[in-house]
Amino acid sequence: MTAERVELEPLTMMGVHEVVPMDQLTEYFGRAITVTATDAMCEEYLVDPGSEPDPANWQTRLTWLFV
Repeated sequence: MTAERVELEPLTMMGVHEVVPMDQLTEYFGRAITVTATDAMCEEYLVDPGSEPDPANWQTRLTWLFV
């Protein structure tokens, strides 16, 4: 059996890093329902507390590898 590689664009979350809006993740993963997410996940802080004091403006890009 061969795994099909599915590429999704990175997901950019706004706001506090510890709070993940599940409705956004549900829509995001819904496009890859026929594949399995691996444990490989990357968080890239585009705007963080070191550069922006207002948590509403923080941005975190989440990327998963699917196989």
